[in-house]
Amino acid sequence: MRQVFVWSAAAAAFTFLIIGALKSVIVGSLWLLSSLETLFIGGIAASFAYLIGRLLKDIATSL
Repeated sequence: MRQVFVWSAAAAAFTFLIIGALKSVIVGSLWLLSSLETLFIGGIAASFAYLIGRLLKDIATSL
């Protein structure tokens, strides 16, 4: 189970980097900065989504 989580997180991080690079083409900014910005914001959003899902799972199993 832990290995699946690591692979999933790595795939999400790679996807955020690619989206950031594509964003830089449209916006006209540096690709590295745009990629890191998207990775940072996406990572925060993914972390919150994971924590909320974990919290809701704990609440649901305690009912």
